[in-house]
Amino acid sequence: MREQDFGLFTEIYDHAERKQKFPDEFEKWARLRSTSGKFYARPPDGESRADVAQRVRLFLQTVMNDLTKAENDLVIVGHGVTNRAFEMNFLRHTVDWFERSDNPGNSDVTLIEPAQQGGHRAVLLHKARDRMPGDNELRDAHGSQLTIAPKAGQ
Repeated sequence: MREQDFGLFTEIYDHAERKQKFPDEFEKWARLRSTSGKFYARPPDGESRADVAQRVRLFLQTVMNDLTKAENDLVIVGHGVTNRAFEMNFLRHTVDWFERSDNPGNSDVTLIEPAQQGGHRAVLLHKARDRMPGDNELRDAHGSQLTIAPKAGQ
């Protein structure tokens, strides 16, 4: 799935650089983030996190409608904000959960599976190498049931 479109801010990761290159647009975006929250603030000519969540929700509805009642495994590859939006939609987390959670690392693998108590849960199967040892931000995300499963044979 495609990552969030950052519009004018695409490939500019530093706020100071964004402000320098697009001062008026940056100030308007910063005000929106301050008043409406990061989830709803749309970068100039881009998508807000809410836009991404809506796009992912439509994708998820299509996928769920296309699946049959038989056992199906589905692999979905995405990027940080998009993966968080997918998990938020599928597990019915709140916007607050989204804002408190961090993007998964590059090459993280998360399994969403049925939970024993009903519903579904997310399990982090592979933690990317760009995470520091002991970095439990995914496990500690508000409202999350993420766990790290040991590799086979360990």
